[in-house]
Amino acid sequence: MSPVTRSPETRTTGWWTSQPLRRAPYGEGARRAVRRRRAPLAFAAAALALAGVAVAFTGAARLGVADEPTKVSEEDGARHFVEIARVLQSPRCRNCHPSGDAPLHGDTASPHSMNVSRVSVASGLGCTTCHRSENQEAEHAPPGVPGWRMPPADTPMVFEGLTPAELCARLKDPKKNGGRSPEALRDHMDHDALVLWAWSPGAGRTVPPLTHDALMTHVKRWVEAGAPCPK
Repeated sequence: MSPVTRSPETRTTGWWTSQPLRRAPYGEGARRAVRRRRAPLAFAAAALALAGVAVAFTGAARLGVADEPTKVSEEDGARHFVEIARVLQSPRCRNCHPSGDAPLHGDTASPHSMNVSRVSVASGLGCTTCHRSENQEAEHAPPGVPGWRMPPADTPMVFEGLTPAELCARLKDPKKNGGRSPEALRDHMDHDALVLWAWSPGAGRTVPPLTHDALMTHVKRWVEAGAPCPK
């Protein structure tokens, strides 16, 4: 038996037979079918492109608008200062910012023992004679931190016995606060060792009513509002 000769136009369906390969005409109907198959792919590509634009827009919003500080109103700023005053007039802060020349003692605003006052410092008996660079372990023993002192007599920065409005006015007055701007006050309360001591005052002493982080949140918002005072 002679072998079957196959041309390029022949498709073999079995060893016993062969049929001519029929090519479908590529007319308008076929083009429409191709377009229908391509349409979902085009739609998916467009959707991905839109998603990319949305992500880029969201990222730009986060880097731009979202990072812009929210403006604090004067009314809100004054409310933030009321919270600041709660800390400044608590015993750990108030005791070294009294209305007179003698520091206070304990949580009851008792006069300092041994008749200590600013006059003592002027006479050569500095606060660091007893108040060393760290707290002593015994309960109610003299506390300590480097540079323990009261504010100087010319800028005593009184916290005791004032309303929040009065305290605010004095605190931000450069003539009464050592020439500090609101921003400088914020830095002082954030980093000064004497301020930070209030949250680790040693055995037998209470701490301020707010955490230091909470205090600084209120200070930051107060400064952003322009340092307004309560009415």
